[in-house]
Amino acid sequence: MEPRETPKTSAKSGRMGAVTEKPRVPMAPTAMAMDRSSEGLEAVPKGLLRLAGGLTAGSYMIYVHPRRATLLRRLCCRFPRPRSDGGSSETMPYQEIVFEIRNDAAWIGINRPEVRNAFREQTLDEIAEALNSTRTDPTIVAAVVYGVGGHFSAGGDFHAMMKLNKANSYMWNDRMQMVAMTCRNLPIPVIAMVEGACVGGGHELMLWCDLVVAAEDSIFGQTGARVGACPTVGATQYIGKLIGERRAKEMIFLCKRYSGAEAADIGLANEAVPAAELLARVEEVVAQIKGYSSQTIRSTKVSLNFDSDALYPSWQHGMELLANIWGTEESLEGMNAFLEKRPADFHQFRKRNRAALDAYMDDFSEGRNQSESSRRAREG
Repeated sequence: MEPRETPKTSAKSGRMGAVTEKPRVPMAPTAMAMDRSSEGLEAVPKGLLRLAGGLTAGSYMIYVHPRRATLLRRLCCRFPRPRSDGGSSETMPYQEIVFEIRNDAAWIGINRPEVRNAFREQTLDEIAEALNSTRTDPTIVAAVVYGVGGHFSAGGDFHAMMKLNKANSYMWNDRMQMVAMTCRNLPIPVIAMVEGACVGGGHELMLWCDLVVAAEDSIFGQTGARVGACPTVGATQYIGKLIGERRAKEMIFLCKRYSGAEAADIGLANEAVPAAELLARVEEVVAQIKGYSSQTIRSTKVSLNFDSDALYPSWQHGMELLANIWGTEESLEGMNAFLEKRPADFHQFRKRNRAALDAYMDDFSEGRNQSESSRRAREG
């Protein structure tokens, strides 16, 4: 459900400038975080750290990794200013998302309806750029992430994911993490407006957002076990905190799905409304935020995220696990089966592993028998 068109109103006085708040710094050495000459940060100007989301205990290590610093520089140096005249509505030119500033909120729509808004590397880059650009306009009170054409997101685009392997996995994994940390570190609430499919990586995108308003008939779910992927960029970290470990394992191991109404009941979403009322309800939430203190919301968002920032080592662990999944025969079988609309044959890998184990045990037993015979011969 796309945002309704709103005619431009009279421009507000003043030119929008850069955000003046100081960047948040982690408990890790402050001097290291702010000194361009420090190891790993030489590629990232101090201003870019602020524009990219600041620093928290949870995001610190993203910026000290030279490869990620390069990605950060590329993302931050080319994002556009969201408004030029302070007007009520302006659309930015993107290829795979729709970006509009309307009524003091940023509306970011994944615009690949032909694949149910499955995202690829360029999509993730554009989402990160659009979110980060809101920092140049302090009158923006919230960012709304949604999907164009009836679906929030079906997750990662298999045509892109099938090209990944352990060597190039960072090209995907780092982008996923960059979008996640951008959502978490923006000083404004990020709202997921969910209708249709919200599954796989799309479900993880929803988890990174601060608030979730869903259509009652939308679908929430993780699909990794069905397609040979590994939902370790948010799902394994956050779902258990939201709905409990038992339900989280059921959702991930068994690919259990929930309707939007059920998601609200168990805590995956804040609320669910009839699909026809979804946009209006999100606009009400934005209007409510607009009436409250931005300073308070900014500060309390940092504080509320403190506990889950401690999960950052689990993110890094999950990224390495995911890197070992990409390009394997099992993951390719799962994705090919989905694209070919057939059941995946994962049992072939179990049978092959069993045969390999049996062969190993046979060799092991034969070796033990030979050693025992030799020992007895020596003793005799």
